[in-house]
Amino acid sequence: MAEKLFECEWTPEGEIILRIKKPGMGVLTPEVRAHMLGARKEMLSALRSLIDAALDKMEEEEAPRTRRTTIKVE
Repeated sequence: MAEKLFECEWTPEGEIILRIKKPGMGVLTPEVRAHMLGARKEMLSALRSLIDAALDKMEEEEAPRTRRTTIKVE
């Protein structure tokens, strides 16, 4: 039976948990190793984008909201 490199779990709270197991790099061909390292870099870039988006949303929520003033014109 082949060893799983990825495990994905969904929690009742709506979280997605992704586990990536380190494969035995010695048994992989150089092409496969290079591809896996590139994929790892792309996954980290995607996680960085996700974190950046969450930080932007937090900053928007923390920004002071301006209140409108009603001016009566005669």
